[in-house]
Amino acid sequence: MLYWAYFSIFLSYVLSVNNNKTIVLVWGVLEEPHSPHKTVNDWNTCVMQCLQDDKCVVIHKVSDNICLLFHLGNITLVQKANSSSGQIVGFKRTMNSCPVNIDAPLFGQQSVPENVTQNSFTYKYEISRIETNGSVTWKFEFNNSAQCQEDSFPLIRGQNQVCISVRYFSQFRSQTIIQVRLFESPNFCQNHNYAMEICKSSGATGLSGSFTFDEGKQIAALADSKSKTEPAGSYSQINFWIDGNRTAVNEFSLNDDTLNGTTGYKWAEAPAAVPLSSSCVFLGTQREFIGCTITSSPGVFCQRGAICRTEPLFFH
Repeated sequence: MLYWAYFSIFLSYVLSVNNNKTIVLVWGVLEEPHSPHKTVNDWNTCVMQCLQDDKCVVIHKVSDNICLLFHLGNITLVQKANSSSGQIVGFKRTMNSCPVNIDAPLFGQQSVPENVTQNSFTYKYEISRIETNGSVTWKFEFNNSAQCQEDSFPLIRGQNQVCISVRYFSQFRSQTIIQVRLFESPNFCQNHNYAMEICKSSGATGLSGSFTFDEGKQIAALADSKSKTEPAGSYSQINFWIDGNRTAVNEFSLNDDTLNGTTGYKWAEAPAAVPLSSSCVFLGTQREFIGCTITSSPGVFCQRGAICRTEPLFFH
């Protein structure tokens, strides 16, 4: 990859030839809160690392020996300064060349769209120029809506947007049958380990659950509706494995970091007969807990599938 450095009356910029990414340098200081992704001890190395890092949006030269590299979400505001501050901020921009305009880094525009790539997904953000009483601030805004894959639907969990998929065991047996050869096909009721397997295939990142009770009802209604199109035999209750393990009467562990485990679960209502070491969770018509190894009870219940969190296709 080739890099060219240019100098002009506003400060300078460094252009990455291969992907049209440019580091535009201005005098500036960072406003709180901010949390750098990493600290680099050499300025030139820091510039090159930002150009090569798809997730890098800003670098900050604190001194000759300290450069802070920021990913999207680690920084919100940059305050314009003058040369006496001795501090330089580099904005990563998508540009073929630098415009002949001294109003860097937006070059006369009030806001510009940009994007970063993470885990093969593109996330859009905006840099805006705000002027108040002669003071200039640049703001990073990340307000994206999730576009989910075909088998998933979006949910809002506080500040998080997630994609959720209701998956049936018969749907994904071709991807998981190698790990579960003892099960005959079709086998509609499966244990917790099987649920974790199908929630790690075809774009899924793991089991998910209920952020609130209202969300749980929404997911359960969708699962119930779909279960009627995927018959599984004569069972009065059709249940779906979700994320969560009870470790004590009112203690639990979760893998999905968009769940808090308190606003959408009833840990104290677990049946006393279930050993604490086996208290996995399912979303069903009655109780919230059952032993991990149990898959079904003839005529009563069937652990029919799993609630999975999936990767969004992109944000817009």
